[in-house]
Amino acid sequence: MLGISTSICADSICYHKRPIVVDAKTAIANCLDSGFRTLDFSFHNYARDGQPIAEDSWREWLMEIRDYADSLGVSWYQGHAFIYPKDGVCDQHNPVFEERIRRSIIGAGIMGVKTLVLHPRNFFIDDDCRNRYDLKRSKEENIRYISSYLEEVERIPDLKLAIENLFLPSGQQKDNRYCSSAEELVDLVDTIGSERVGICWDFGHANISGQDQCRSLETIGERLIATHVHDNAGTVDEHLAPFFGRMDWPPIMAKLKEIGYKGYFTLEVQHFAGGLPPAPELRRQALKLSHDIAEYLSSL
Repeated sequence: MLGISTSICADSICYHKRPIVVDAKTAIANCLDSGFRTLDFSFHNYARDGQPIAEDSWREWLMEIRDYADSLGVSWYQGHAFIYPKDGVCDQHNPVFEERIRRSIIGAGIMGVKTLVLHPRNFFIDDDCRNRYDLKRSKEENIRYISSYLEEVERIPDLKLAIENLFLPSGQQKDNRYCSSAEELVDLVDTIGSERVGICWDFGHANISGQDQCRSLETIGERLIATHVHDNAGTVDEHLAPFFGRMDWPPIMAKLKEIGYKGYFTLEVQHFAGGLPPAPELRRQALKLSHDIAEYLSSL
């Protein structure tokens, strides 16, 4: 039976510049109250402009959150590093954003996170983003980009980076998006060749990209060290609880066991519970339902 966890942003919309409506401590407590004991810390959520990890006192804030989580008996398996805004457009080398990723890595050490998820990035033939995406440059730049953080990662015992598959709607394949397929992701991770770098498979992203989930998991194999679990109808990154979209989950669970996946089955369902109004009982019911669905799937 796989262990289950959830991102604490399950209780707070955290993407697309939407406001955070539940603070970190409350989100942690709510996730525990819903049955989760292992959580995923969204460094991205709290490293946006105006949020604590973007401020000078970021270390102190993280230590305060760690102390609070310890007092509740929380364990952390995954975290999500800061994500470049509008990834793949013209701001391709931004020192402010890269510092926030560095803080995410250091923060993973402070929080006790074991696996930090990092998005790969798109690059174009040159820095004029009106020109076409370039596969060769995207691979070269991502090797540089990811490798530049390895020294920081290696300072933290047992911490690993998990490079996540992105998504591209099937009707836009002509434009491409780097690492929207398992093959590109495996090629990138194998070329980097570090025992500290593996793969996070995002099932919702794969569904939008029209990937054969079971075949992709076979391709990834033992490189899989993290998951992002959510559902959608195949067109928009909806971040719904499993079975609320169109994905066929039982074969996926069988394949995870077949390839010997030993990480956590980690929900990222912020548009399911987090999309509700800030009514505690509504949120509690949604979080509890997402927990029960994850527990059911992990038992298959």
